[in-house]
Amino acid sequence: MGKLINIDNGGTLTDVWVLDGDNSYHTKTITTPYDLSKCFFEGLKKVSGVIYGEDDVAALLHSTDHIRYSTTQHQRPGDEEGPASRPGDGQAAECR
Repeated sequence: MGKLINIDNGGTLTDVWVLDGDNSYHTKTITTPYDLSKCFFEGLKKVSGVIYGEDDVAALLHSTDHIRYSTTQHQRPGDEEGPASRPGDGQAAECR
């Protein structure tokens, strides 16, 4: 298996853990429940800095085979749609 990014979005902290062969990288960022995409991308930015010595999310994503995302957050009735959904078609937005 190639590079795997694991993102665990918790109530207080979001953990980002990258497995790349025998190498393992980990970082945390504050969870932003009002916009989960913010902590998602902040976590990617931070872990790319750990891996490459500078923030390079594009290099990280281009070299990654799989991303696993889990969350304990949930949408309450009346909340706006999340950034990765398209109302009406029942499909998640495609990320490239």
